[in-house]
Parts: sequence; C-alpha cells; structure tokens
Amino acid sequence: KGRSVTPDDLFESLQVAASEDAVLPLSLDVGTIMRPWIFQSGYPVVTVTLSNGELTFMQEHFLYRGSVVTSDRTWWIPITYHVHQSVGTVQSQQFWMPQGTSQVSLEQGDLMDGFIVVNPQQTGYYRVNYDENLWIRLIAKLSSDPSIVSPISRGQLLDDCFKL
Repeated sequence: KGRSVTPDDLFESLQVAASEDAVLPLSLDVGTIMRPWIFQSGYPVVTVTLSNGELTFMQEHFLYRGSVVTSDRTWWIPITYHVHQSVGTVQSQQFWMPQGTSQVSLEQGDLMDGFIVVNPQQTGYYRVNYDENLWIRLIAKLSSDPSIVSPISRGQLLDDCFKL
C-alpha cells in the first residue's frame, strides 16, 4: 500500500499471464523482452533478403531519411511471416529475433513464383523493408490480385514504402 508501481511490477504480472498461456519460449521472460522497448527510444526496421534459398532478417534502428544519427540499438522482435507459394498455399512461420542480434538467417528453399509478407496484420511494432526481388514479387502479386493480402497488410506495406 502507498507505493508507486514500477515497470518490474508490470513485468511480473504480465509474466504470470504469459506463463499460464505458454506464449513465450521457456528461456524468455517478459521483463527481458520489454526493457529495450521501454527504456530506449525508437523502434526497429527489419530488412528481409532472399538469396540462394536463405531468408535473412536484419534489424536496425529505424531513422527517417536524411537523419545523421547513428545507432546500434536492437530489440527483442517477434518475427512472423507468411510464405505464399505459387500453388496457393500459405505457410506461417514465427521466431524471436534476440536483442543484440542484428541478423538471423533461415533456410527457405525456392519460392518459385511465391512471395513473402513479414509482420502480417501488423501485429509487431516494427517496419519492414524487402530486397528488390522480394518487393518485385509482392508488387506483381498485388497488381494481379490485391485480395491475396489482407487490407491491413496492404496498408502496412504502403505505409512502410512511404516511410523507408
């Protein structure tokens, strides 16, 4: 009674709920994930590249064009992405990009005529940029059938394009 609430109080309460619902890997706790988001300014941009069947996710501090500030800040980022195969199937993948890690590479295999949407439904608080080839694939699919990606994800793609 009579004391202020601290971030650790919040983290402890959220940890109880996260543990009950088993929404975090056992090695992670809410405080570890949340501290960088609360105690450092800004947010990340995740750049995705595809080369020789390998998807690479790189995080860096999002800064507006023309900014002269340099930053090596990183965050714990919940990466979700959908792989849309040319045959019409969609695979959903998830992983945590750890704070202190600027790059994670995963085996993807050949996309053929497929494409990838990272952060579908904009559930994570980060911007996404794609390499030129992945942007071309996205644009081609959206030009032929805009409904292949949800309206929220289409809006996110446009917003990210204008901000990057």
